[in-house]
Amino acid sequence: MKTQQSVLRKNQDRGALLLLSFLLLSVLVAAFNAGSVKAGEIKSHPLIGKLWSVKENKFVAVNAVKDAVLRSNYIIVGETHDNADHHIAQAQVMQWFLDENRRINPVFEMLSNDQLGKLQKAVLNSSDAFFDKVAWEDSGWPDRSLYKPVFDIVVKQNLPMFAAQVERDVLMGLMKKGEQDLPDDIFRYLSGVTLDASAKDFMKQEIIDSHCGMLPEKMVDPMILGQRVRDAVMAKAMILAANSEPAILIAGSGHGRTDFGVPAYIKSRQPQASITAIAMMEVVEEITEPAEYAQAWASDGIPFDYVWFSGRMAREDPCEEMRQYMKHHKTGA
Repeated sequence: MKTQQSVLRKNQDRGALLLLSFLLLSVLVAAFNAGSVKAGEIKSHPLIGKLWSVKENKFVAVNAVKDAVLRSNYIIVGETHDNADHHIAQAQVMQWFLDENRRINPVFEMLSNDQLGKLQKAVLNSSDAFFDKVAWEDSGWPDRSLYKPVFDIVVKQNLPMFAAQVERDVLMGLMKKGEQDLPDDIFRYLSGVTLDASAKDFMKQEIIDSHCGMLPEKMVDPMILGQRVRDAVMAKAMILAANSEPAILIAGSGHGRTDFGVPAYIKSRQPQASITAIAMMEVVEEITEPAEYAQAWASDGIPFDYVWFSGRMAREDPCEEMRQYMKHHKTGA
């Protein structure tokens, strides 16, 4: 069981490694993209491609999830950033609206307002033109080819894009100041979601694990605040985007958890909001019972509305990259 929990934790922490390691971001992304080690890759598993309804505690057909999504004002499809299948699924969910001749407004964790500013008056005839315009390769996110299915739809349909990324220097500044010195609008969002002891313990352990045990203890609380600020900013962007049409958030899976992720912040502002949170979740070889995947989230139940199971990518160990970075950083090499 301990081994299973370890694998689940590593799968769930993929997003945290990319999102919370501000100083080591480029190092970790390089590790994820290297792809030379095949250990851990899973292409065949009884859960791959299946959809699990958490509320109903059973597998459901794609059309059942589609119906729930089309009835919602807010949709979140959480990803593991370097898994191509997750982005194909995100594009499929967006296409559900287009097939019904409805618009959908995408909100991106990966985009900043500065990047969107570069698109003003730009004529985009392909997703590659978009990636070039926003300097995607300099952003630290995985290769553009992974996100191409999503942005192909955005560009082809000329959908409005909403940014939900907090610039690194801005976020670092907020983390240093502390919660009481946050901008009023962000403070109001945070005040609407109270973290209980188990949530705080989970976030603390997640941050420690995602930094391979090498994060100074004094940084843990500021990092928890940073994560909460990011969720609040995403929620704010979603509410802005859903002013007249449904909004869909493209972000790491952890941001979509319904207990204290983006949905909770949306609910704090709009209690009657209709939200569907889907987690794209990589399978673990030894685990074939959906309910057991709750272990990764330190929760009695999986904290999403639906889970869409996928294969698991082969990756190098990012902690080894971090160890080497820290070793050279300490010595000044």
